[in-house]
Amino acid sequence: KCTVEMYDALRIHFNGEYPTKIIGERRPNESEHSQKYREKTYKPKTKIICSRVLNSLSKIRRSPDWVIKFPSEVNAIPENESPEKYINQDFPFFASLTTWLFAICLKNYLIDPNAVCVVIPLNNPEAGSNDYVQPFPIIFNSNQVLDYMEKHYAVLQSTEKSTYKDTVSGKTFYDGKVVLVINEMQYIRYEQVNLQGRMEAAYIYNHNMGEVPAFKLRAQFCHNMDKMVIWESRISSMLPELDEYVGMYSDLSAQVVQHVYSEKWTWGMNDQCQSCMGTGYEGDNTSIPCSVCHGEKRVKVGPYQITNVSPTNKNLGQQDAPIPPLGYVAKDSVAEMTKLLDEMLDKTASKALSAINMEFLDKVPLAQSGIAKNVDRDEANNSVHAICEDIVSIADNICYFIFEYRY
Repeated sequence: KCTVEMYDALRIHFNGEYPTKIIGERRPNESEHSQKYREKTYKPKTKIICSRVLNSLSKIRRSPDWVIKFPSEVNAIPENESPEKYINQDFPFFASLTTWLFAICLKNYLIDPNAVCVVIPLNNPEAGSNDYVQPFPIIFNSNQVLDYMEKHYAVLQSTEKSTYKDTVSGKTFYDGKVVLVINEMQYIRYEQVNLQGRMEAAYIYNHNMGEVPAFKLRAQFCHNMDKMVIWESRISSMLPELDEYVGMYSDLSAQVVQHVYSEKWTWGMNDQCQSCMGTGYEGDNTSIPCSVCHGEKRVKVGPYQITNVSPTNKNLGQQDAPIPPLGYVAKDSVAEMTKLLDEMLDKTASKALSAINMEFLDKVPLAQSGIAKNVDRDEANNSVHAICEDIVSIADNICYFIFEYRY
């Protein structure tokens, strides 16, 4: 649960998902209608910030000292099945391991260092054949890790689905669970076989390594939990500013809409919802809000709609209706407010990048001295170096298990 929460917190920014929890906690008293409007108009602005970081770190592979070295000659292995050819040319789906590391692994590593990477064979050559095993790394994020014990076993839920048939109704289902169990000697694929959730082994591969071909991606130490180590992303310090950014941006969007559109008012007309006649519910069912006013009982006000101003009791000194009996709501200028919030958003984005010493991806202040700029660049290099060391460690583990499978 701990690692899933850490994964979810960063994932929403990198994937551009709607931050339901952040907005809900920021505006807890808003109506359901307003919350849905925020969700529909939301744009994933923080994804741009995260993409800058991801693109910058992808340059690691362009470094002159990024290389996977191989022995000049490997005895008893055909040249077309050599380690170098498999890793650099024939790597399944991606041609090379390096491409996989920066296309798939880097993003997963940044948002979920507690994810488990399993090296699984894509084929099972028959005994006596000249075919080699084709191992391939698959990453299972924290929400897919059902149980994991370092160097002993991993129980992982696949995103794939199994097909099964209900013996009573005869109906076929296509949503069966698929669970992978990997231990020191076997890789077993379990599939759901009935409506009650029974699982049976559908495939067994005996790798016989004496160790589990799986490992956590890892990053920087967070804390211990029993015998487990909880790892924290090396960019987790960005999170407070990213969360603040999406909250401020959502508020800015709402304020702009409220101030830009003209709102017309009329005098003396009934403003109760004509669909529910002011009850707020669908007919006699008090558990279902009205589909028109969404339980507000009054006519919804928004762009191109009208606000009805009802007259009060004449006995209480009501004034006569104005002439003409309609007008437009006077609103403050949105320019100053928008400028202020825009500046706040820019500062928040810059703080998010500076948290991992990458503020140069935003802009470097002209007033900053040359010495200060060099110090900042040096700090950024330290951060990138730590990330690069982690990626190299991941590559080492993958290569080790690939070669155990193949050779």
